[in-house]
Amino acid sequence: MNYFFTGIKGTGMAALAEILADQGNEVRGSDIEKYIFTEDGLKERGIEIYSFDPANIQPGDTVIAGLAFEDDHPELVQARAMDDVKVYRYNEF
Repeated sequence: MNYFFTGIKGTGMAALAEILADQGNEVRGSDIEKYIFTEDGLKERGIEIYSFDPANIQPGDTVIAGLAFEDDHPELVQARAMDDVKVYRYNEF
């Protein structure tokens, strides 16, 4: 399964991304460019981290949205506009 995390460097988000990657899923995500210690474990697993951009959302993705982001965040707007993309809030997933 393909997972995309909006806000992947968040403490809970990074941990969940690592678990899903360890289970053999394809995981990638976006966040701010500033270094945050949580990205170390993501990089160790080869999880790609992008700058925020609606073009990051790909057909068939399951998007996990961090709670720090409102529904009008450009990546979430794009994800919800795509019929084959599922969107979950971090706490729902």
